[in-house]
Amino acid sequence: MNKISLRERKKHETREKLIKAAVSLAVAHGAAKVRVEDIAAAANVSPRTFNNYFPSKEAAMLDILLQAGKLISNSINDISPDLSTDAAVRTAIISGFPEVPRRDWLSQVILMYNDPDLVLERRRIDGQIEIMAAKAIALREGVDEKRDIYPRLAAATMIATVHVAMEHWLSSETEDGFRETLGQVLDRVSIAHC
Repeated sequence: MNKISLRERKKHETREKLIKAAVSLAVAHGAAKVRVEDIAAAANVSPRTFNNYFPSKEAAMLDILLQAGKLISNSINDISPDLSTDAAVRTAIISGFPEVPRRDWLSQVILMYNDPDLVLERRRIDGQIEIMAAKAIALREGVDEKRDIYPRLAAATMIATVHVAMEHWLSSETEDGFRETLGQVLDRVSIAHC
C-alpha cells in the first residue's frame, strides 16, 4: 500500500513539475517557441517521460483548464439532490476555482487567455469539458444526453459563462477575487434555463 501511494505521489510531483516548466517557459518565451524537449529539460526528465503525461506541450500548458472542468463535472452530482440543476451547476462551477489563487494558477490563466498559439488547444479542451459536463447534467436530470439537447446546451452555457467571467476579471481593474466575479456573472445567467 505504501509503495502505491509513494508511486502515485511521485507521478503527481512529476506531472506538476512538467506543468510548471511548460507554463513558465511559455510565459517567458511564448507557447510557439517552447519545445517538448525544453519542458522536459526544465523539469529534469526525458522527453519520453513528458509524452507519458501529456499528448502535447499545449496540453501541459493548459492542464489547469482540463482539471477545473473535470472537478466541476465530477461534483455536479455530488451536490444535494434537493437543489435544482441550475443551483447544483452554479455551486459546482464556483467550487471548481480556488478561493485565493496561487501565483502559478494566475500565470496559467493569463497564458491561456493571452497567448494566441493556445486558442486551438483551449477549444479542444472546452469540447472535452462540454461532453463531461453534459453527461453529468444528463445524469442529474435523468435524461439521455444524446437525445435531449438540454444537457449539452447547459454545459456549453456553463463553459461560456466561465470564459466571460475570466476575461472580464482579467481585463477589469476590479479588486474582487475571481470567485466573486464568477458569482456576479452567474447571477446574471441561468445555466439550466438559458
